[in-house]
Amino acid sequence: MKVKRKIGNKVCVLAFFLYLCVLLMSYIISDKIINNREVFSNSRVEAYLNTALNDLGHDFKTEQEKLKWLSFYVASTGFNQKSFLLASDELLDGVKGSSNFQFAPNGVVTVTNPHVSDKRAYIDLFSDQNRKEDALYAKKHRTMYVSGPLNLYQGGLAFILRNPVFSLHRTHKFLGFVIYVSDISDSKIFSRISELSQYGYTVSLTTQYKQQAKIQILSTVDLKKDHYLFSINKTFYNSTWTMKIYSSNKMNDYQDLVLYITLLIDICIGIGLLLTIKFFEHYKNIHNERLLDHLTGLGNRKALELELSREFESKQDFSFVYIDLNDFKFVNDTYGHEIGDSLLRQFSARLNRYIWSHNLGMAFRVGGDEFNLIVAAKFDEESIRRGLDDLCKLPFQLDDVLYNLTISCGYAKRYPSDETLEQVIRRADDDMYRMKAIKKRPMTDAFSNTI
Repeated sequence: MKVKRKIGNKVCVLAFFLYLCVLLMSYIISDKIINNREVFSNSRVEAYLNTALNDLGHDFKTEQEKLKWLSFYVASTGFNQKSFLLASDELLDGVKGSSNFQFAPNGVVTVTNPHVSDKRAYIDLFSDQNRKEDALYAKKHRTMYVSGPLNLYQGGLAFILRNPVFSLHRTHKFLGFVIYVSDISDSKIFSRISELSQYGYTVSLTTQYKQQAKIQILSTVDLKKDHYLFSINKTFYNSTWTMKIYSSNKMNDYQDLVLYITLLIDICIGIGLLLTIKFFEHYKNIHNERLLDHLTGLGNRKALELELSREFESKQDFSFVYIDLNDFKFVNDTYGHEIGDSLLRQFSARLNRYIWSHNLGMAFRVGGDEFNLIVAAKFDEESIRRGLDDLCKLPFQLDDVLYNLTISCGYAKRYPSDETLEQVIRRADDDMYRMKAIKKRPMTDAFSNTI
């Protein structure tokens, strides 16, 4: 039989375990918040940039198909301004902002559709230092070439798609370019990147075409307040796009607030745990006051009744032992109750050590010189009697004398046939009185030499 733990101990252990769980969760939350200040999900941010560039690329494919058709039509109709305007008018649906088609015979822009009034839009591609290299490349390789994003002379930011046009005759003479200027300065494609602000992050998006200066596409960053986290680079056609992620000051305040709240919760739970432990210590003290014998520290009659009922109802085998101190009344009458109490305490201490050292069961003092044991079924009667007799081999010191105590023990085992607890108790009681009659002795044998 295992000794039952007190309910207060169980609850205190459980409360402490729960507090450790809360501390662990707080650590995980705090760690994630602190890490978020340094690293926001790279893959998540990269997905935003990829989506924006993919959408832009999808638009490019549509524009490239339009430009190829326009180039073929113009080449097949004599490569003249009239055929260019007639065909490009059919393609203006969906053209927004400063986007336009351009007609450049021999590389010189002469016509735009929709019309651009700024004269700076009409340039010689082979003479302009910022356009010459790309124009020569497209002409040499007879392929459409994407430049940009570039700042337009007439204002705006755009990709420039140049498609060289050659004669359809055998000579394959270079005729010029058909161009599409795709304005992205007010494109809604990149507005989805600014959605990161709803997560407490600010964004700076720049692009650089070849070795030209970097161009700011969008920025929601306050450099005085926001905290830089990391950047992502992506190549799109012939340009490099860089997106820098910052933790906003508002987000930092929010994260600090979460940390403070988490810390406050930990403190409150810690205080609650201490109060819980104090409460159950108080409860345990009251419980002990009710179930402990104040003189010896053993369980009292109430505790015995509770344990016996529990054991009997569990249907498990156990043994019940009745112990009586022989001639205790003589000690009380001769030396007084104070000496008698001393004998009871000394015997109880030996009995308790014996019980715990052998994991025997539980000991109780039910009144006067009467003690009871509830013993695990694995211990047989002979070993129990021998162990209890050994407790009295050494005399007990009573003031200035050594007293040789003897005890009478009654033993009863719980049987399956026992219908009531009283049957077990009665057998142990009868056996104790039988042993008491056997151990009757002259009182002169009870004392050793005076100390």
